[in-house]
Amino acid sequence: MQLRHRFLGKLFTFLCLVLIWNTVVEAKKGLTIYQASIFADKKARSIGDLLTVLVVERASASREAKTKTSRSSDRNGKLNAFVGLPTRGLGATGNVLPEGIGLSSETSFDGLGSTQQSDTLDATVSAIVTQVMPNGSLTIEGQRQITVNGEKQTLHVKGIVRDQDISARNTVVSTSLANAEITYEGEGMISRQQKPGLISRLLDWIWIF
Repeated sequence: MQLRHRFLGKLFTFLCLVLIWNTVVEAKKGLTIYQASIFADKKARSIGDLLTVLVVERASASREAKTKTSRSSDRNGKLNAFVGLPTRGLGATGNVLPEGIGLSSETSFDGLGSTQQSDTLDATVSAIVTQVMPNGSLTIEGQRQITVNGEKQTLHVKGIVRDQDISARNTVVSTSLANAEITYEGEGMISRQQKPGLISRLLDWIWIF
């Protein structure tokens, strides 16, 4: 009887140790999975994945044109007869027409024009992967539209990004995009006021000539 009790006691202890061991192993597995989920690479890689584009664009342009032209001409001639009649000895003064005829003309044009423009755009927009190229580069496209007090602003981004240009936080700077197409448009009262009126455009067209 005592041997039986000892055997059962040892068996119970063994089963408890096995149970504890399994619990420890499962806990370690769960911790490993949790740590992997924290530090896992979340970068976009497949069609339909999202990433954030940090739009940082600076553009400036200037143009100056200057045109200056001038032309002058002189013509001199002598008229000895007019319709078969001599020019001398006719009329009260003795001349019907002056013998010498002179013609001169002069034209000049001086034009100067210059334009200068500077633009800055800082924004963020989420883009979706639309194509995965054989070399691993991604074609992305995204659009963001905001309407405030009737003023609608639309930001559209499209381009190709390399995998190494995508950060660990799944972001990419717009200057790293190849074949980038970035447009920013506004519609509303403010946008209309920034455009020249019909008369101003007409005068600008007339001044071309």
